[in-house]
Amino acid sequence: MNISESRIWLIKAITVTAPFEMWQLSPLPYTGITFLLLYIYLLLCAFTFHESFSGRLFYRYSLPLLLIWAIMLATHQVYPAPKTTEGVSILRQFFFLIVFFTFALKDVTSLSSRTKDIGHYLMIAISVMLMIFFFGFTSLTESIDGRRSIEGMNPNLLAIYCAIGILFLVDSLIAGNNAMSRTLPHFMIIILLAGSFIALALSGSRGGLVILGSGLLVYFLTGTRLSKNTLFISLIFFLIIIVATWGISSSGVVAKRLAHMQDDIRLTIIWPAALKFIMHYPLFGGGLDQMYIAISRAVGGIAIAPHNEYLKILGGSGMIGFGFFLVFLGRLLINAFRYRQSSGSGLYIALWLMIVLYLSKGGGALQLPLVWLIFLLLSTNNNNLQSCDEQKPSHPS
Repeated sequence: MNISESRIWLIKAITVTAPFEMWQLSPLPYTGITFLLLYIYLLLCAFTFHESFSGRLFYRYSLPLLLIWAIMLATHQVYPAPKTTEGVSILRQFFFLIVFFTFALKDVTSLSSRTKDIGHYLMIAISVMLMIFFFGFTSLTESIDGRRSIEGMNPNLLAIYCAIGILFLVDSLIAGNNAMSRTLPHFMIIILLAGSFIALALSGSRGGLVILGSGLLVYFLTGTRLSKNTLFISLIFFLIIIVATWGISSSGVVAKRLAHMQDDIRLTIIWPAALKFIMHYPLFGGGLDQMYIAISRAVGGIAIAPHNEYLKILGGSGMIGFGFFLVFLGRLLINAFRYRQSSGSGLYIALWLMIVLYLSKGGGALQLPLVWLIFLLLSTNNNNLQSCDEQKPSHPS
């Protein structure tokens, strides 16, 4: 196996282990198996820089992210404030994952031209996660309000994995043109679908429920090229999903948390304090440390994160940095629409919306390998179609 193939195998391994990045192999930070694989991957990329780096993909996708990081670093240094370990950690991880994203773009593009893309390996990861959740291969945790998750995994993170898994599984049943639908029989896909719904309900995640409902709605609304039979099946399936989603929202844990949304400290204190800080430094931001201090003062001196990646970008890099991030997200959305035009599937438009919504409430979302794997998938899905078109035999007119 040459180095190029080794890099692709590492991308697969990183994807499969992504849900378990919180399991540390030592007391030191960033020593989970996923991050160790990331270190090895970047080391191989350093040895094969000319082969693994794509200037075209860098300027299109990575450059806006690096500019955001550069502004964040500058404001972190310029504005005097007691330095917090949180601010330093965010900047370090953000840069590390941008570098991974930059090099992985070319390898994921190569992987997408094959029969199984990164989405297939993400579904393997979600399937393993569900097996661990239901069969108790590790301890489950239960919070005071009854929310359940895998040991060390935030229930909201479990929920977003389940929501993404449900989207891919629905697409496998309806579209039937991906690697999973060709690999697994329908009854296995339905079992995984049911397991994902149950795990999402037990996680008690309000955001997970909203993200799932929004993603499925957009998926069905943007799907095209459906035969009458497929359209009827889709309609029935959508009605079943609505009933299942209603069942989740009516379950004890989720219903209780939905009823107390007005008491959410994020809505009442944290986000208003973050927005007030952003208004004082609108152009380039006032630095992550300054924003964390402003929030901690608002909540009585408790160090707490904004739990919103958009507010974090605005606080650390201002409207300039946020503009770069909108450019990045816009390019991903353009790819998703191009995929829809070529394939008739709204899968990636729905996935784009789900990850955009998750960034608005997921604390530390941009520090998670999952988010960057989704970014990679959305960045390269159009390349997948181009590669497939190139492989089609030409027919003389």
